[in-house]
Amino acid sequence: MDQSSEEKIMEIVNNSYSKVAKKLLTDTSNCCEPSVSCCSPEVEGSTVQELSIISVNNIPTLGCNTNLIEVAKISTGEKVLDLGSGPGKDTFAASILVGEKGSVIGVDFSDDMLTLANKYRDDNKITNVEFRKGNLTELPVENNSIDVIITNCVINLVPDKTKVFEEAFRVLKSGGRLIDSDISIINPLKADLINNEQLYCACIGGAVTEDDYVRNMKEVGFENIEVRRQYTTSFTIGEEAVPYASSYFIAFKP
Repeated sequence: MDQSSEEKIMEIVNNSYSKVAKKLLTDTSNCCEPSVSCCSPEVEGSTVQELSIISVNNIPTLGCNTNLIEVAKISTGEKVLDLGSGPGKDTFAASILVGEKGSVIGVDFSDDMLTLANKYRDDNKITNVEFRKGNLTELPVENNSIDVIITNCVINLVPDKTKVFEEAFRVLKSGGRLIDSDISIINPLKADLINNEQLYCACIGGAVTEDDYVRNMKEVGFENIEVRRQYTTSFTIGEEAVPYASSYFIAFKP
């Protein structure tokens, strides 16, 4: 894929998620729009009260799994990075676990999502969370500075996944871990479906197989990679059903 095509795709994704953020700034009654959410119809997001985090009635998750924080096993004092942090639900959940001695950075490329996340943070006086604007292929984060990276159904939206993993590897400390909840396709997409706008914003058009995902992680240096498949379902476009899976990809920097 050439640079112009990648830029066009990221512009489409940015516009889609910005639309959701603007809607949520005025109406927090809905989790997310089906056209841009990676959520399976069978998977519902937890409210902030259920997570005992902050007093916002309902911070949405646009990701594909709701127990990412539990899988990440975040400890007090750790420094956490949330890639594609969106409204900040996973970011805020992590901030409770790291406590006052730890910190969490959320990175997102959507100005509107950053505005929404900062509003939640400031309204609830959360002091150990910082949101930064940036692309996942060029993270605004220092080398070897992060203990844990979390990301929830975001890397599938980035055309250059190898670069994302390179950046994740760069910012992690030795022994640091990446916990990625993401979508993977069961079979390679047909040519006419690759980078289809509707499929891309539904987190399918840019997805790769689990094997390709693991291969990309290994190529940049990650070790002890574990894949935990959560569920398999399908996305229908036209008359064609596209099967896909939601999985956790857990990897460590040696």
